[in-house]
Amino acid sequence: MRTFPTTSLGVMPNIFALLAMSLVTVSFCASGGALGEKRLGFTSYGSAHIGMSRAALETAVGSKLRNEYPDSDTEGCEYVVPQKGYKGVSFMLIDQRVARIDISDPKIKTLSGAHIGASEISVKALYRGRIQITPHAYSSPDGSYLTLLSQDGRYGLRFETLEGKIIGFYAGTVEAIQFIEGCL
Repeated sequence: MRTFPTTSLGVMPNIFALLAMSLVTVSFCASGGALGEKRLGFTSYGSAHIGMSRAALETAVGSKLRNEYPDSDTEGCEYVVPQKGYKGVSFMLIDQRVARIDISDPKIKTLSGAHIGASEISVKALYRGRIQITPHAYSSPDGSYLTLLSQDGRYGLRFETLEGKIIGFYAGTVEAIQFIEGCL
């Protein structure tokens, strides 16, 4: 008679339960967090992606967009926000295409877990050896930009800091993340 391994409690582990737990773990790791949690990467936030047209963005976020700064006079560049959902997320459109995704909600994280309110030290540790630090245009010496580029150098993630804490961050094309006043 063949015997099967048992746990310390004397019962055989349920193969199906182990398989189910493995799938949950894989799903959690693949999404970068809890199931259904959107996180910001170099080129996307949820189903919104850098390079999408305005119409495709509306479809992706499931909402009409409204201009965040309706009186802006910057030609070819605008900020839009979904009319519903997506609290703390705005999208920079250049020539009607998503060029940058800005985060202002402390609950939203990057794929690696960085968020508003995190310490500058913890963000540097998350991206050890890959962060370029430059003085903030307005709040230096108390503030800085922590910039991380994608491997191909086409996209980036930039954190703004003040007194050692992250106060905002955004991702997009290398050109768009360097604009210091939104579309300027």
